[in-house]
Amino acid sequence: MSTSTDAAPNAEMNAPKSTKPGFLERMKERFADPNPILVKELQTLFRLKLFIRFLYLSTAGLAFVILMMGASTASGMNPAKAGQVLFQVFFSLIAGIVALVAPAAASTALTTERETETYESLILTGMDPAKIVTGKFLANFVAFTVALVAFFPLVGVGFLFGGITPTDVLFAFLGILLSLAIAVSFGLSVSARVRSTRVSLLLSITTSAPISMMIWGMITAIGEAVDHDWELVTEGPFWFAEALSQRFFELDTFTFAFVFPILLTILLVWFFLASAIAGVRHSSEDRNTPFKIWSLFAVPVGWAILGALTGVLRPRDWDEALPIFSFCFGFFMLFLALLFANEPPLPPRTYEEKVEDGGFWVRFRSRFGPGAAPTARFATLLLIAAAAGGMAIQMVVATFIDPAALRHETVLGNAMVMAGNCAVSIWALYFASYLRVTARSAVLSRVIVIGSLFLLSLVPIFLLATMDPTAFRDADDHLPWAMRFVPFAHIMTGFEASDDRDLTRLIEGIPALAFYGGLAFLLFAMLERRCAAIATNVRQYRASRNAAADAAYAARNAQREAAKRAREEAQAAMMAASATPASAASPDPAPNPGSSEEPSTES
Repeated sequence: MSTSTDAAPNAEMNAPKSTKPGFLERMKERFADPNPILVKELQTLFRLKLFIRFLYLSTAGLAFVILMMGASTASGMNPAKAGQVLFQVFFSLIAGIVALVAPAAASTALTTERETETYESLILTGMDPAKIVTGKFLANFVAFTVALVAFFPLVGVGFLFGGITPTDVLFAFLGILLSLAIAVSFGLSVSARVRSTRVSLLLSITTSAPISMMIWGMITAIGEAVDHDWELVTEGPFWFAEALSQRFFELDTFTFAFVFPILLTILLVWFFLASAIAGVRHSSEDRNTPFKIWSLFAVPVGWAILGALTGVLRPRDWDEALPIFSFCFGFFMLFLALLFANEPPLPPRTYEEKVEDGGFWVRFRSRFGPGAAPTARFATLLLIAAAAGGMAIQMVVATFIDPAALRHETVLGNAMVMAGNCAVSIWALYFASYLRVTARSAVLSRVIVIGSLFLLSLVPIFLLATMDPTAFRDADDHLPWAMRFVPFAHIMTGFEASDDRDLTRLIEGIPALAFYGGLAFLLFAMLERRCAAIATNVRQYRASRNAAADAAYAARNAQREAAKRAREEAQAAMMAASATPASAASPDPAPNPGSSEEPSTES
C-alpha cells in the first residue's frame, strides 16, 4: 500500500507538463478550421439565382456602356487618349457600383438574421462575436470580388486603343479592392447597430454614396495637384495607377500613393469591424477594448502622416504649414476623445471577477480597462502621447531636412497648437464621460459636447460683433479678450506666433489652455468621484442582496431542520408505541367455561 502511494507522486512529477501552444500553433489552428459563417454564407450566396442575375446583368450593362464610349471616342480622339478615357470611365463605373451596392448588401448581413429570428441561435452557437463579424465581412468581400473578376475582361477594350498598360490595370484594381473593403465593413457596422433592414439599407446608401463621391473627388483633386511634378498623362480619379506604374520606387509616390492608402484602408476597415463587434456583443460584455487596440495602431499612423507631410514641404513653408497640420491632427484627437466617452460607470461583472482573481499585472491593467473612469484614464494618456508624439515627429523630420530653416518661433507656435488640441480634447473627453455616467446616454452626451463646442466658438464672436464691431479690426495684432477662451484660440495664437515670428502672441493663448485644462481637471475629479460612489452603492447593494440571500438560505435550513426533527420525533413515538408489551396493552383472557380444570388457588 505504501509503495503505491509513494509511486503516485513520482508519476505525477515525471509526467510531461502541458505547455501553452505558441503563436504559430494558434495561427495554424485558426486557419486549419474555416470560418463556419464564411462557408455558410458563400454556399447560400452562390446558390441564389439573384446573385447570378446580378452578375450577368451588371456585366452586360457595363459592357454596353464601355462599347458605346469606345465607339463615340474612337473617331474624334487620339487612340491612346481614347484608351485612357475608357480606362478612367471603366473603373469609375466600377467604383460607383461598389459605393452603392456593396454597403447596401453588407448592411443586411445581421439585420436579416434578426428579422428571420436566427440571430439568437447564431449567438448561442458559442462563437466569438469577432468570428461572426469576420465571417460576414469575408463572405461579402469575396462575393463582390467574384463580381469584379467577372467585370475585369471588359477592360480589354481599352487595350485595343492603347495608352494603358497591364500594371495600370492591376494598380487600379487594387484601388477598387481597397474601396470595396471599406464599403463592406461600413455596411456591416451599420447592420450591427440598426435593428431594421429597411433602415439599415436607407442609412448605408444615403451615407456611403455622398462620402464616396467626396473621397473620389478629393483623390481627383490630389491628382491634378501632383500632375505637373510627377509628369502624369492620365486625368481622372485613377491617376495613381499610372503614377505607381511609372514611379513606384520613387519615395514620394511609394509613400503617398501606395503605403498611406493601404494604411488608411486598414484603419477604416479595422474601425468599422470593431464597431460591428461591439454592436454584436451584449451590453454586459466589454465593448471598448477593440477600439483601444485600434487606437494604439491609429495614433502611430497619424504620426507617420504628419512626418511625411512635413518631409515633402519646402522649409520656407514650415511657418504656415506645420500649425495647420497640427490643427487638422486636432480633429483626429477630438474624434478619439468622443470615441472613448461611451463606457458605463462600472466594468462588466465577469471582468471584475477576473481582476479579483488576477495578480499585480492584471490589477494594474484594470486601472485602464473597461469602465468610464479607467477608459477615460487610458484616453487621457493616449491623447497626451498623440500630441507629444505628433509634435516630436514633425520637429525630428524638419531638423533632419534642414536644421537652420526650423525657427524657434515655429516650434513654440506649433507646440501651442498641439497643447491646445490636447487640452480641448481632454476636456471634451471628461465632459462627455461625465454626462454619459450621469444621463446614461452616449448619443446625448456627445451631442451636448459638440453643441457646447459650437456655442463656445460662436457666442463670443456674436457678442463681440454686437457690442463692439471694431474689435476684429486689430485681431491680427492682438486677440480680443472674449476670443481668448474659444476652443480654437490656441490655433490662432500659435499660427500667428509661427507665421509672424512674434512670441508675444503665445501669451494670448494661455487663457484658453488654463480654462479648458482646469475644466478638464475638475471634470476628472467629478467623474472619479461619481464612479467611486456608484461602485460603493453597487457593492452595498450586492452585500445586502447576499446577506438577504444568506438569511433566506439560513431560514430555509432552519425550517428543514425543524421539519426533520418533527419527523424524527414522530417516528420515535411510533416506534415506542409499537414496542409496548402485549400484556400492558390488553387484559388477561377469561377462563374457558368448558374446561374441566379448576383455577389454581395456590397463588
